[in-house]
Amino acid sequence: MKRRILQTIVALLAIAGGATAQTLSVASVEATKGGQTELVVSASGMTGVTALQFNLALPQGITLNESAITKGEAASGHTLLVQTLDNGDRLVVIYHTDLGLVSNGTLLRLPITVGQQTGSFSGSLYTVRTANTEAVSQSCDNATFTMTVTEPPVTVKMGDVNGDGEVNEVDAQLILDVSVGQKSLSDLRVPAAINVPGGNSNALEVNAQIVLDYSVAAVKPW
Repeated sequence: MKRRILQTIVALLAIAGGATAQTLSVASVEATKGGQTELVVSASGMTGVTALQFNLALPQGITLNESAITKGEAASGHTLLVQTLDNGDRLVVIYHTDLGLVSNGTLLRLPITVGQQTGSFSGSLYTVRTANTEAVSQSCDNATFTMTVTEPPVTVKMGDVNGDGEVNEVDAQLILDVSVGQKSLSDLRVPAAINVPGGNSNALEVNAQIVLDYSVAAVKPW
């Protein structure tokens, strides 16, 4: 039995045959920069499969929290091994010491921390291989996924048109610049913050004065 298990794991590392209907997939995700989310790896067509492996390529700036990886129902009872490759990608191996079978469904949940760059980024599972109980290895198609990283939502604080968390003379000057046409509303990071209590959308110099008064007031009016 131990020899058969060893043969199964070794078969994963051998040169595999053509692609089969056995597939892995990763759901695309959205996250805010600096935030956390997870990649869900799913398996399908896993008839007779007892072990599998793949390489995981994450977008630049994305960090995998290896210690928090969890197995789904498709890998129940299996052992998980994760190794960092020379290029920074991860080699992920799933096997069963008693040749238990991988089922279809959620295979792994991979917790990740998002970097500071916003945009749409691509990652992949590649060199995907499976092995059956007879230690026969087969290759599967690569799986790609997209991660969309956005700015975190901005909390509107009335008067804080530059979004730095403070209401001060800088904001008052920006509002005044808009009122005289030197800047437009689109130049403000938080345009909605220009609508201060008691302000006048048709005479923004009033809003600028209100913000300036707010910045020096001992007791803040809002």
